[in-house]
Amino acid sequence: MSACVKCEHPAADEHHHREGAGPVGKGAGGDPLDQLPTVALCRAHHNSVHAGEWVLHLSDGMVSGVSPDGEVLFERPLVLDDNHAAPEFWSPEKLADSLFVVEREGLLMKGRLCAVFWARSRWYPDWPEAASIIIGNATGHQIGPRTIRRLANLYLTTRDVFGGDSSWIEELGTSVAYLIAESSDPAPILERAKRLRGGGATSRETLAELRDTVVNERERHTCACGDIHYRKEASSEENPARSMP
Repeated sequence: MSACVKCEHPAADEHHHREGAGPVGKGAGGDPLDQLPTVALCRAHHNSVHAGEWVLHLSDGMVSGVSPDGEVLFERPLVLDDNHAAPEFWSPEKLADSLFVVEREGLLMKGRLCAVFWARSRWYPDWPEAASIIIGNATGHQIGPRTIRRLANLYLTTRDVFGGDSSWIEELGTSVAYLIAESSDPAPILERAKRLRGGGATSRETLAELRDTVVNERERHTCACGDIHYRKEASSEENPARSMP
């Protein structure tokens, strides 16, 4: 049985999707249903997409859900493919297994794998806990939710803020890098950390100097894959806590 693309519960319906506005089905003057791509949804999320609570977008083999105010709720492949070059297309089981065999690629590859779990369930506040359970069930090894979140933050910050340049992680050390990635505005925190280290501060002293700033910042905003939104939506209001349906 296929799974709902949003919550991964068993799908009850195949949603016929047409990109953009317009009627669906010959009776409505639109494309015939058998010529439209289908997306697997559970009954609750099929009803909610028809009610306009969110919309689907298909592009390059990926399906994403977007709220009316433009917040991306999730992004996942229409078809899982463990032979694909990009981990974004892999099954949860291969993602989990790969976390324990990518030591040579270092933290960023682990972070990319964790960020895939985030991307697929970013609408769900407890996504790191859910990812931790999936990883444990698939591999028999445990990675804690906090570690999963920190790894994903590190990857997203490096990719989206620093253009993929990871030299700052090696320069400052993992602990400082994790803290910088937890900031809603990492660039000035990075510069401050470099000044501190350049002035002779140890990693521990740098952490102590920066921690209060980042913690106070988090009370107002969020980090790359925080409990609320991705950094680009950091000024938006928090979503109410909710559980997977």
